Amino acid sequence: MLELREVMNYARVELERKFRNDIFEEAQSILADQFEAYYDSKDIPNARDMALGDAEEISDRTREQVPLKGLIPDDAPRRLLACIEHIQSCPSFNLRSFKDMRRWLFEVNAYQPLKSTPNKDAGRPSIPWEKVVELPPSQRKNYHASYDVQTMQILSEKHNDKLLDSLLDLNKVGNICKAMLPEPEVDSDGKITEEKGQLYAYLCSDDRIHGQMSTTETGRPRSWNPNVLNWPSYVDSRISGGIKRAFQAIHDDPLRTLPAQYLPYIQEDLALPSIRSCVLAPEGWCMVESDYATAEIRGLAFISGDENLIRIMTQPDPQFVCTKDEDVTRVSYESTCGIPRAAQDMALIMAKTKGGEIIGRYSAGDILVGDDGKPVSPSVDLHWSLAEMTNKKPREYMIPKMERAGAKVGNFSSAYGASPGTLERKIEADTGVEVPEGTGQAILDALEQRQPVAVEFLETMETLPLNEGRYRAASGRIRRFARLGSDFQAGFHARDAISGMGREARNFPMQESVAATASRAAVWLLDYYIKHDMQARPMIVLYDAVVTLCPLEERHRVAELHQRFMTDENTWTYHGREMNYPIDVEYNQRWSTKPTAAEAAILGKPA
Repeated sequence: MLELREVMNYARVELERKFRNDIFEEAQSILADQFEAYYDSKDIPNARDMALGDAEEISDRTREQVPLKGLIPDDAPRRLLACIEHIQSCPSFNLRSFKDMRRWLFEVNAYQPLKSTPNKDAGRPSIPWEKVVELPPSQRKNYHASYDVQTMQILSEKHNDKLLDSLLDLNKVGNICKAMLPEPEVDSDGKITEEKGQLYAYLCSDDRIHGQMSTTETGRPRSWNPNVLNWPSYVDSRISGGIKRAFQAIHDDPLRTLPAQYLPYIQEDLALPSIRSCVLAPEGWCMVESDYATAEIRGLAFISGDENLIRIMTQPDPQFVCTKDEDVTRVSYESTCGIPRAAQDMALIMAKTKGGEIIGRYSAGDILVGDDGKPVSPSVDLHWSLAEMTNKKPREYMIPKMERAGAKVGNFSSAYGASPGTLERKIEADTGVEVPEGTGQAILDALEQRQPVAVEFLETMETLPLNEGRYRAASGRIRRFARLGSDFQAGFHARDAISGMGREARNFPMQESVAATASRAAVWLLDYYIKHDMQARPMIVLYDAVVTLCPLEERHRVAELHQRFMTDENTWTYHGREMNYPIDVEYNQRWSTKPTAAEAAILGKPA
């Protein structure tokens, strides 16, 4: 933990230093371009030479903190003035200042905003920027361009903006340093007087953290002092990549020397540990971690009673069979696949594909056969299923990181009532690829085609604040909403609050079902461990997972008990049908961290 804090904070300082240098150089270059455009508009000869000279003079005076008197034309256009204001702000550029950020992105770089910022106090939700532009000037002045992380990700990819990309790295590293790894307060002798953050301040003398835990109104676990549920389980690629680039830049600089302890991060490609991986099992112990896969969508299928979605979640995919080389190949097109007959390419039957091309063919001898002598079919890929319905073509001709990733966003976001525009922005942020207009609506249309009963159920749930005002889950938990009545009239601010309640109601049944299942499993496991004199104990319940800390010799038995109490005996009845949630089980020595080769040799795999 101490090493992780040192590495992260050293990298944060370097990333910020480099960003400030780079943004100043960019500002000088853009300022020269704007001066040149201004001089060209005046038909002034040698416009480029004059522009470069003025930009350099303003840069020098800015560094020396000397007034710019005489260098700013009286009739300078707004963008030129914005560039001058921007370069003056660069030495103290505030990454969290809406004034500095908006001027840089939307005036100096002249990027087109994507959406407005929400204003809850005024009852104004975020809306697409094209709708803001259509408003009368008297209303438009009340809307401001958003520069949230999603917007910056899209603009970075769209304009290939390396500086904006580095700012995203800096933000990621800075946020985790501020929230999780802040440096302690020290006295004049360097002795720690007060620890900060969610880790060090709560670390006790027994090398453990004894936090507070409870549940929310939806039954989901919550924790505080510290919020251990908020600890990242992996190292974001922006954090690992940003830190490696920062260290590499110092190493390549002939005027600087990278401290020896950081050299392995570039020479040996040493991976950064995650926050959770700092939680280690004691010698001779391990963690048995089990989580429910696509649980909320499975819950939606059974709770709503959508027969088609239940079939997708529970039965093998008849369109594909497994191959002996651990791949799958297509054997048919189902009538419900959503691909028009004209687009159902029969050449894909028994084909081996890669990168959207057919590279070979499978024979009957290449197909994996089960104990019953029949070919083995894989489970339905929920995301590819939606991608095919949305794009109207076979998955073999699509790109996983684009179409499947977009469908994944649709599957998980639709339960929260995401609009077409929200879906598109989320897909662009996740994939880094600009999606065609209408993609969000196409996803929602495909969902309605694939799971009409589930879609209707979600829409009905959203009206609870205006109708029944309460919902009773299968566990018996009741969630109450303000009962307003269908004839309720309210202003813009109240309608926004009601919309928020509707979104909460929309997803409550699924959230509550998964949370109740995990919580019930943890209680049953604890009772069993105590009753049978086992040393194992549930360590933590996450949203859709249970982690047990146990001696190595108990791990296989614990895995069997997880299967029993989290799945086999942990059932609910919906519409006269019994339902449970399947689990994935793994053994770890560091929380939520894939074992090293040495660790895997000791732990083995669950049966």
